[in-house]
Amino acid sequence: MKIIMYHYIRNFKKKYPFFKTYLKKDHFVKQLNLFEKDLGIFKNFSEFENNKNKYLLTFDDGLKEQIFAAKELAKRKMMGIFFIATMPLIERKFLDVHKIHLLIGKVGSKKLLKYLEGDKLYQKNISELKLKNTKKFIKAYSFNSDNSANIILKKNMNYLLDKNIRSKILNKMMKKFNINEKVDNFYMNKSDINHLLKLGMIVGSHGHSHQLFSKMNATEQKDEIFKSKLYLEKITNNKINLFCYPYGRKYTYKKDTIKFLKQKKIDYAFAVNSQKANLNDLKQRFELPRFDTNEF
Repeated sequence: MKIIMYHYIRNFKKKYPFFKTYLKKDHFVKQLNLFEKDLGIFKNFSEFENNKNKYLLTFDDGLKEQIFAAKELAKRKMMGIFFIATMPLIERKFLDVHKIHLLIGKVGSKKLLKYLEGDKLYQKNISELKLKNTKKFIKAYSFNSDNSANIILKKNMNYLLDKNIRSKILNKMMKKFNINEKVDNFYMNKSDINHLLKLGMIVGSHGHSHQLFSKMNATEQKDEIFKSKLYLEKITNNKINLFCYPYGRKYTYKKDTIKFLKQKKIDYAFAVNSQKANLNDLKQRFELPRFDTNEF
């Protein structure tokens, strides 16, 4: 079984000339054709639980542009799993991870790093935190073919900085560089999520605010899981028993995270590790490996 992870599915946008980490819509359709001819794509979740040797397509973050993918799958009577982060729905705010993408896309990481050289809050905290966290997150983005400036910026922001400090810095940068995207245009809303279900898709939790579980205490982890699961169950009137770790690598969550997922009645959790899911993975259930679509 091959489990594939998707994020952005779009065509080139002039206002974000430096944004490269997306899959073109026509390339997504070509991938579907390829996967159909190869092993086939899951039509329902029972095929997955019965360990059929097919492709399972998963979509992270709850991006509105992913509705295109859901419609394409529905045309073929196939299913995908859409993992929703609930902060944009509940708090009407952008996730920090997407603020970073928007800034890189519009401005470019080299110019952003140059700007941050003069940001006292950033410089003070990043110099202190690098000493503490570099070893822990040394493999972060080592699997990416991204350029070095992008990797430095993303690693510093997503992995090293304290989340509250990072948010302050990013909010200031969003104003500085005139990023004026609207939450409603960027993320799926309640109606969109229920539309996924009508199309035959499955909805899972991606946590609430897309933070690193490996940097959270027990209370924070439980809250991230429960808040997202409860809200999604309310708006879909469905049991939410699937979860996907933000960032997904082994060092982004803890053993305790799996324990808390079990406590909250999660049946399967998806990680990121470029290998096929075997029978043992399915039995363990809480660290299912996925390939990034860009590997194809």
